[in-house]
Amino acid sequence: MGYMKRGDEAQLKAVFDKYASASIDGVPYMTDEDFAVKYLQLFPITNYNKNSLKLLCGIIDQTKDG
Repeated sequence: MGYMKRGDEAQLKAVFDKYASASIDGVPYMTDEDFAVKYLQLFPITNYNKNSLKLLCGIIDQTKDG
């Protein structure tokens, strides 16, 4: 077993910018929907349970800062 190679920062930023739909003071952010629905594709794009999304993202957000 080896270690996973660290991702290229420019490629990671490009992926983040592709999915981030919120902006606060010009700083892009991913919403719960951006991350779990659009990026991870854990839920269908339409007709997903918003309470389930909120619960899952609350578990993922370990720092509880949104």
